[in-house]
Amino acid sequence: MSMIKIDMNSPEFQAEMEKTIKFTDKVNAQFSWVYNPQEEVNEGVQMGLARNKMMYKKRFCPCFMVDTTGEKPKSVDDRICPCKPAIEQEIPDNGVCHCGIFCTPEFAQNKKIELGMEEVVHTHSRGLTKEECENLIDTTITWAKKTEKLCPDTQAVSRDHSLGKSAFSFFPRSCCRPRIESRAGKRC
Repeated sequence: MSMIKIDMNSPEFQAEMEKTIKFTDKVNAQFSWVYNPQEEVNEGVQMGLARNKMMYKKRFCPCFMVDTTGEKPKSVDDRICPCKPAIEQEIPDNGVCHCGIFCTPEFAQNKKIELGMEEVVHTHSRGLTKEECENLIDTTITWAKKTEKLCPDTQAVSRDHSLGKSAFSFFPRSCCRPRIESRAGKRC
């Protein structure tokens, strides 16, 4: 199959983009999901879905390669939107699909808080609210646990915080980093 070029400003692409937006709206309604609060994520995925629909006649997930060597185009793991892994595993377990467009309402709400915190950190416009601090700690704990599972040579050490929750700091075991002398002369 030869490479198909698509003009994203063409009336054909714009019409397919409108159909794709209606399609993703329908998917969200069907599964009680919501869009990612990051509009650029949604637009990028929708553009990829529209492109794939025009090129391959199916809305293959734009995050995975499409194999065109056989008679019919086929995506890796047969990921046609909304894909089975997103419905059965990714969204129930993570709150968001691999592409990032479909989210649970809870994930989207936490993402909005996280994005607001990033804005505060970058602009120093205000302090963090208690809710934002709790979300930041929860996010840190989640990433700590995931990292600990991925790297068995990392151990997470809990620390007490004024919010009454624990946060994790990572201390790689000696095989992962050189030992450091502390100010008291003890090896860390």
